[in-house]
Amino acid sequence: PFSQEAGDEYENKSVSMLSQVCSRFRDIALGLPNLWRFLDINSNVQLIASRSANVGPILEAQVKGGIINTFEDVKNNVNQYYSFMGRIASAPLSSRINYIRFDLYPGEIGFWEKLVETKAFKSLAFTNLEELVLDFKDFVKKGILFYKHWDMPMLRVIEAHNVLPIFFSQ
Repeated sequence: PFSQEAGDEYENKSVSMLSQVCSRFRDIALGLPNLWRFLDINSNVQLIASRSANVGPILEAQVKGGIINTFEDVKNNVNQYYSFMGRIASAPLSSRINYIRFDLYPGEIGFWEKLVETKAFKSLAFTNLEELVLDFKDFVKKGILFYKHWDMPMLRVIEAHNVLPIFFSQ
């Protein structure tokens, strides 16, 4: 993904801010759908999806852990991630996502459990997903099974950091 190749974290608010400078900048930004490809938990998913609609499966989604000071922070983060997955998992948007990255803290493992327990998330279809990245900031001893029944026929890369993934073959 572009943001990873550059070695920087991508700040998706930049494109929106660029489009608000003046009418000329807005026209330029709206005319470049590749700029509107990055989604995170704070994104207006439908807006970005509509502005990149003509370029195919290029969307990159990132679920990134927030600051954790209390158990309430963990709970709020997990609920935000869960809500974000609900917004990106719906068709036809899910078929336009080619990269998903999860950057989470160990306390946020409840997110995976919530995904597994929810019937709607057990069998998602990301038909053009090519890369799935699981990155925990600390080692997680528990197996991660949330994607067990996901339909990902184009998946080429699973990258895992500090986690013991459990892989299934068909």
